[in-house]
Amino acid sequence: MHAPLSEGDFQQSLRDPLLRYYGYEENFNDQLQTFEHVRERLQQTPEMISAIPLYNLMNTTKRLATDASAFLVNCYSGGHDIAQLQSFYDRAVEYWETYAHYNQAYNDSNDRETSWPHVALAGPEYHQALTMICMGILLGKQDVLHRLVPLIDYLNEKRDALVERLLSCCVEGRDPAASICRRNLPYSKALPIFAAQPSERPALMAQYLAEWYEASRRENYYDLHKSGYQFVGYWSWEAAAITLVLGIDDASYRHLPYYPADMVAFALQANAGKMPAYVAPPVEESAQLPQPRTIDELAEFWRHKKLSPADFEQRRRSSRMRYASYEENLVHFTDKVCYDCADPDQYDGAHQLAWESVNHLRNSYSAGHALEDLNTFFPLALSFWESYARFLTPFTPSEDDEDEDYYKHWLDLQDDDYHTGLSLVCFAILLGHQDKLARIMPILDYDNRRRDALLEHLIAPFVPGREAPPKKCTRGKPYSQTLPIFASAPEKRPAMMAEYMQAWYDMSEDEPYFGTNRKGFQFFGYWSFEAAAISSVLGIDDTSYRDDIFYPRELADFARSRIA
Repeated sequence: MHAPLSEGDFQQSLRDPLLRYYGYEENFNDQLQTFEHVRERLQQTPEMISAIPLYNLMNTTKRLATDASAFLVNCYSGGHDIAQLQSFYDRAVEYWETYAHYNQAYNDSNDRETSWPHVALAGPEYHQALTMICMGILLGKQDVLHRLVPLIDYLNEKRDALVERLLSCCVEGRDPAASICRRNLPYSKALPIFAAQPSERPALMAQYLAEWYEASRRENYYDLHKSGYQFVGYWSWEAAAITLVLGIDDASYRHLPYYPADMVAFALQANAGKMPAYVAPPVEESAQLPQPRTIDELAEFWRHKKLSPADFEQRRRSSRMRYASYEENLVHFTDKVCYDCADPDQYDGAHQLAWESVNHLRNSYSAGHALEDLNTFFPLALSFWESYARFLTPFTPSEDDEDEDYYKHWLDLQDDDYHTGLSLVCFAILLGHQDKLARIMPILDYDNRRRDALLEHLIAPFVPGREAPPKKCTRGKPYSQTLPIFASAPEKRPAMMAEYMQAWYDMSEDEPYFGTNRKGFQFFGYWSFEAAAISSVLGIDDTSYRDDIFYPRELADFARSRIA
């Protein structure tokens, strides 16, 4: 492949309709130029090469490697004969080995403070490594794949579930029982296909392909066609490789976008008699996981706990929650929040971890996760709030401030923050962590000049020594409507609570959660956690309202078993 296709040939053989000829031609020529430039540079005498800074050599050869992968994809998308890609594949692997050599040399020098892997499996380079593995399988180059293994393993302490499953059919000593996709979406969605019955796999793969592009939103190839720059095509190479190694009949999804059907047809011939039968072990039960103690362990813990679509449909507690929303919320927490906030000793990280920990509790409850898992998570969630609290100091307004009531709050009990604070208190009560309420209240008290009646009534049995609850709630409806329940005779409380539940959602129109199911993202379910906490604290028989769609009855039952 020394010259691009003519525009006429391109239009006749084009495989990705989003690729334009000018983009294809520019990619092709730029990539060939990279190959030639690096070849000339590395053919210099050893003395001249040693005079080049290692950083430059590492950076240049990294471009060589990534351009090689992109070259394969660009040529496939543009309509090149796949046999040409097969011939180029060995060179592409050689280019990756060249980059690995100089990256390791740079790591071993004194010029780099922190060593980098050749391919960080949790980073955006993951897609390039996966592409090379899948291409090797699809182009009949299984005997070359062992050369990629040192590149992939280098400084990656934890293996990737999808990579391991694919490599294990061609390379000895891999771990197909690995259960975590280091990059997660969209790739983790493919794992259930390996564990499914053969008859179920075509439908699961069709679903995977239907969701693939939107599930790729955080990948660096997403929406790249809109700019055109360096766009080489959208293909789910893993879908093709999985189809091949599992022997799936692709008749039901061969026509779907992002599925490289021509490559699969070529692969069936190229791999005839060479591809071993492959059966992946099921994903191990997450109950075997130790309790998380660090943020990294926390992210891994919840990745293990992630519900499959089938389990979600069976277990979900919120009828309005959809799997896509649950999954997006969970991945946001495990892959973005836990990753971005790995250092809770920084203000921004501590702030985000604190707020998102409560959202994670809501999301997990709505989706149907075991309450014991939420119970396990709660002490960590509280520690995030306490870490955040260490950063904040009061803001005293000066005479120049127009708003004399402005203060820096941890949680503003008169604003939208109120619901987060109330949820934190309710989860402490309902998950059996009433002993931690004394640690929560200083966070809620800080710089809030008014105390809240509902919060004070809820914590009164567990935090002695506080003043009597005030007469008013700081936030208003729906919460203020609970106050008469505390003052009423026990026999009247069930009917009053039933009435509260019937009106709860409509009374919440000014709350930040109202109507969020219509937005999809950041929808964590609609629950009156305060109703369950009140029922638990006051010992109210909830028979008459426990089936209300907004009443978290499982949490109420869980709490009753733990309140002395």
